[in-house]
Amino acid sequence: TYAEYTINGGESDWFTQDWTADEEGTYDFDVSLYDESGNLENWIEFNGVELTEQNAAPIIDAFNVDDGDEGEELSFSVAAHDDDDDDLTYAWDFGDGETASGESVSHTYADDDDYTVVVTVSDGEAEDTATATVEIANLAPTLSVDGPSSGSEGQERSFEADTSDVEADTVSVTWDFGDGETASGDEVSHTWADDGSYTVVVIASDDDGDETVEMVTITISNRDPTLQISSSSISGDEGDIFAFTATVSDVPADTVSVTWDFDDGQTGGGTAVTHIFTDEGMYLVSATASDGDGGVTTETLYIDVANVVPVLSGLQLPTSVKQGEQFIVSITATDPGDDEVTITWNWGDGTTGEGASTSHTYDRAGTFVVTVCAEDEDGGADCMQSPPLSVEALTELGDDDGLLPGFGLLSALAVLGLLATFRRR
Repeated sequence: TYAEYTINGGESDWFTQDWTADEEGTYDFDVSLYDESGNLENWIEFNGVELTEQNAAPIIDAFNVDDGDEGEELSFSVAAHDDDDDDLTYAWDFGDGETASGESVSHTYADDDDYTVVVTVSDGEAEDTATATVEIANLAPTLSVDGPSSGSEGQERSFEADTSDVEADTVSVTWDFGDGETASGDEVSHTWADDGSYTVVVIASDDDGDETVEMVTITISNRDPTLQISSSSISGDEGDIFAFTATVSDVPADTVSVTWDFDDGQTGGGTAVTHIFTDEGMYLVSATASDGDGGVTTETLYIDVANVVPVLSGLQLPTSVKQGEQFIVSITATDPGDDEVTITWNWGDGTTGEGASTSHTYDRAGTFVVTVCAEDEDGGADCMQSPPLSVEALTELGDDDGLLPGFGLLSALAVLGLLATFRRR
């Protein structure tokens, strides 16, 4: 086999001769240099050159990759052939620092991104390479919420959020308790200030911008106010002033009002009140605290009120009167309660009278002690006695008094009666 290559005069050059042997073996090569006249100028011989069969590189026929989600196991495969039927190896680079080998492999991407996958098929001498882009999508975190579904106002309630995501993502949890208050963290506690139904919104967010939302409803019931009551005294007299105090507490959102029932038909309002009982008895005083949301608390205590006897004063009584002469007496009786008071008089002559102001006539002369008593309807009584009252006797009339001689008053009256009788006839 011959090949020619021309070098123009006066020049120097390299030349390359391509030649393919039909089969393996040892070959000799001669290089002859002729001038333009065809005369042999130089001759070089290469003997014993051993030629072997040329290797055929593998060829990739198919390359299968799929997009997916972070944390998802994906399958990859490659198909290739080699004309020399050489044993082939398959090397994978997943673009995230991880590698594998084999015609069919699986791989899980830890985080979302676009990754360049490179597969190299080699027969040990030559290789073929294919690349593809795999799009890995972010996954929102999973979220479940554990906590109570009910409670009372002012009561602390605890909640827990259970989240999961790929290891590469950091998950944060925020809470909205439906009353204007918020919190963050996997475990939180909250106290609702007032009763009502609240929707708690829980959001789990990863650092790639995806989030999962859960909503739970909690029913917060009203709490009755607490109430303690006291009195300045648990016993006393009618007409005394009793001071009552109520101590209440509730959640700040509730306004508590206090009403009183004194068990005598009278009522009051407020945390500090006074009251006068106008009659004796055992009274069950009750205080009721109301928070406006239906919460009511009632406390009671007994007050023992004793009767007070009426008091007499201002006795108006003459120190002396005449026999047969009517005179008027009066006295004042006071009672601190609302009892009806009866005033009785004992004139000391076996007769009695009644009333704050009355009159009496003694029909005989003498000295008498008047006793006056005031008694209330509860049996309380006060009595007082007057100084000795002198009742003067009537004197007989003499001649100088214009009566008949030798007759006293009664005789004269009898005589005058006879005279009147005679005149009528």
